[in-house]
Amino acid sequence: TPVDIIICDIMMPQMNGLEFCQQIKGDIQTNHIPIIMLTAKNAVDDQIECYKAGAESYIAKPFEMKILQARIDNLLQSREQSRQSFRSKMEINISNLNYQTSDEEFLNNAMQCVERHIQESEFDTVQMANELHISRSTLSRKCKVISGCTPLEFIRNIKLKYACALLKKKTISISEVAYATGFSSPKYFTKCFKEEFGMTPTEYQSQ
Repeated sequence: TPVDIIICDIMMPQMNGLEFCQQIKGDIQTNHIPIIMLTAKNAVDDQIECYKAGAESYIAKPFEMKILQARIDNLLQSREQSRQSFRSKMEINISNLNYQTSDEEFLNNAMQCVERHIQESEFDTVQMANELHISRSTLSRKCKVISGCTPLEFIRNIKLKYACALLKKKTISISEVAYATGFSSPKYFTKCFKEEFGMTPTEYQSQ
């Protein structure tokens, strides 16, 4: 079952919350999951330790449940806004999408992987998972959580963002861009572009 968020106390048996947080954030299969740390300590150094361990948020005890719920809602809403922003943007730039470092690293690696195969129409999720050294299930989970796309949708989205950069060169034709980004035909490229961005490549190029 996919985990949307983790809430843990610093004081736990066997392993303390900071160690647990570091373990979650050190594993590529789980480092995309936001963590809220709960602790009875409220010194600045304690808060810094939580953030150093990789936690996204920190709440000192005692606290009102409404505060915890508001923090959960805020983190989940922020993640959803980042997903929507990533997919809808017509250029490749994740620096202003409010991602955690591990998410940015995954997105950068995944985008570079697609770009290395940008002209290959047969490039698929099996090759992508192999090059990223993760399982297909982990690739699927991380793509969906971080970008809002399935791996195939992610590949297409990156190719279309790359196409936008090419289309800014007014001298290049739609057909040239379609084949340069690995689409089987200009007609299919136009169909995908309009589905993704709500306009045709010609309309985008003429802006």
